[in-house]
Amino acid sequence: MEIMMWQRGNIICGSRRLSAWVALGVAVFLLGQDATLACERIDTAERLLSGGKYTEAAEIFEACLGNNLEDAKTVSATQRTSAALGLARCLAAEGKTSQARQVLKDSLAKIKDADGEKARLHAELALLALQQGDHATVDAHVEAAIGLDSDQLLARLLRAERFRLSGQIDQAHRAYAWLVKYHNNEQNDTFGEPESLRW
Repeated sequence: MEIMMWQRGNIICGSRRLSAWVALGVAVFLLGQDATLACERIDTAERLLSGGKYTEAAEIFEACLGNNLEDAKTVSATQRTSAALGLARCLAAEGKTSQARQVLKDSLAKIKDADGEKARLHAELALLALQQGDHATVDAHVEAAIGLDSDQLLARLLRAERFRLSGQIDQAHRAYAWLVKYHNNEQNDTFGEPESLRW
């Protein structure tokens, strides 16, 4: 009887130790998750954003920004840009336009050599400025975006829209025609990038 109790106690003690090790392992795993794991969820965050779940989406986008020094090493410029754009869109949808602009400006300052990513950020800043009626800022960001990436579709669309809004119909027509021609010529390439179809 004593032997059986000892064995049972040893089994119970062993299972508690195992549970403790499992719990410790899970905690270390969760704490050790870096921005790379979070960035794998950008698609999920974009679906949440599309569904109007701004808070949940913003949490994922913010994790992907990799704002601490350790995470910054694991986040590519493309991931950082996508996360910044997503977070800015969440904030703008909640009426926090100045915070959205700041997120984009901060990300723009952190990107060194990725001109295409800088162009995406400038184009989004131009879109926010257009929504606020700040046409001078729209023009500045549109020109910066197109200067960095001549095929930046959002910037091209905003340029056409600015021409239309200011009554420059011929320039607007040419700018819209550029977009139609681009999509007709590049349609096989743009289908690989669904976001480009928005513009």
